[in-house]
Amino acid sequence: MLTNRVARLRGLTNASDPTQVPSAHFPAPTAAIWLDMAALVNGGRLPEHVLPSCAAAAAVAAALPFIALYLQRIQTPSAKRLEAWLPSSIGFAVRFDRYCMSSF
Repeated sequence: MLTNRVARLRGLTNASDPTQVPSAHFPAPTAAIWLDMAALVNGGRLPEHVLPSCAAAAAVAAALPFIALYLQRIQTPSAKRLEAWLPSSIGFAVRFDRYCMSSF
């Protein structure tokens, strides 16, 4: 308990200036993402291949329910095994969103 409080106090003293938060000394991945998002909203540009990548992810996520429905209809043992490994569209979108956000 005491070490937790000391660690918090140490973290507060290291990050006394908010402009130093995403730095080599104090890496904060979430702060870096928000900093990039703020730059994007204020006239920045997206990386080059974001639009095709998002279009491909949308196509795969849209196809997943149809693939699952097809596998449910054919009722073979191999189809049931394959269906168990298909992610849901929402799970796919959450994972892809996390992947995209951490890359810029």
